[in-house]
Amino acid sequence: MLNKTIFAPGRPISGFKTDVLGMGHVVLQTDNLAVLLSIYRDILGFCVSDLTCTPVNAYFLHINNPTIVLH
Repeated sequence: MLNKTIFAPGRPISGFKTDVLGMGHVVLQTDNLAVLLSIYRDILGFCVSDLTCTPVNAYFLHINNPTIVLH
């Protein structure tokens, strides 16, 4: 079922800067959240910066390591 609720951040956000090779926002949907989180946190080094469980489970991840390049 498609969720039609509009996302509203809990803090004011005026934009983001990704730098030369940066990546902005990406939304990934999965049937196995535990495996996907493990890959991003344990293997790729991302950190959970925020999360919500209403109206869906959503994790916001970030990485500030310039030595990691995703192709």
